[in-house]
Amino acid sequence: MTLESAKGLRFRFYMDDADVDGTPNDIMFEGVVILNDEFGFLAEQESEIFWRSDLPNPKNI
Repeated sequence: MTLESAKGLRFRFYMDDADVDGTPNDIMFEGVVILNDEFGFLAEQESEIFWRSDLPNPKNI
């Protein structure tokens, strides 16, 4: 998939993170890929930022 073909599609974006004990706990949000004239391709945030551990079954995504 290219950025051009991803434009307009919804994704769950994540970045590595850890809790205070060092246990992996990715930071995440849901959004759409957009093309901005000034900045190029961006992820437009549609949801609040959350952590993987906030999900009902965090190991199965």
